[in-house]
Amino acid sequence: MQQNDLTGVQSPFVRNYGGYWDCFASKGTCRTYPAKTVLYCQGEVNDCLFYVRKGTVKITILHANGAEKILAILGPGSLFGETFMDGYPHFAHAITTERSEILSFPKALIYKELESNPQVIQAFVMSVLRKLRLCALQIEDMTFRSAQSRVYHLVHQLADIYGVPHPRGKRIQIRITHQELGQITGTSRITANKVLNDLRRQGVIDLDKRWLVVLDEVALGRLAHRQDGHQGD
Repeated sequence: MQQNDLTGVQSPFVRNYGGYWDCFASKGTCRTYPAKTVLYCQGEVNDCLFYVRKGTVKITILHANGAEKILAILGPGSLFGETFMDGYPHFAHAITTERSEILSFPKALIYKELESNPQVIQAFVMSVLRKLRLCALQIEDMTFRSAQSRVYHLVHQLADIYGVPHPRGKRIQIRITHQELGQITGTSRITANKVLNDLRRQGVIDLDKRWLVVLDEVALGRLAHRQDGHQGD
């Protein structure tokens, strides 16, 4: 596996600490939110760390002109809101994309646990490193890959991080729209839709009740890692 690759069979920097945080739940507050709930806003200061127990949350930057850039789609087992630690406002919004169960932990509790519990320190650091790597990969993709290649790469990343065994291959356990695929990869919904349809025609992916299923992970990996120049949208 290449050093900067996010698509290995078991990427160490996307290790899931969900079991630990589920056990830790009694120390926080658990709430269920409908889709499109804003958990915190860009420019807002808050004093909580959040954990996705069920559902999906997008971390996204919104511009005053209505444009949106999605930084990450987070599924079960993901931490977010770590930027509360520096006391500065959040640089992005956190918004549920489906009905989601979210745990929140107050700052005082997290500081106390960080001082005394190595497992919390490890989970916290790994979560921050994961996001740093994802952002670095987005920059690499936007700089050096065509729009088509960026979509290939993202689907392969999602399959690696959120894929579970399926009778026909591997099912990605988060729902993501064509619009969201475009907003992550810096392309249009139409382009993202075209690329996905091409993958379906090639027998690489398919849909199962709105879930994306990777039928041929080897072929998808070859497409995701094929080098090309930046060709725009």
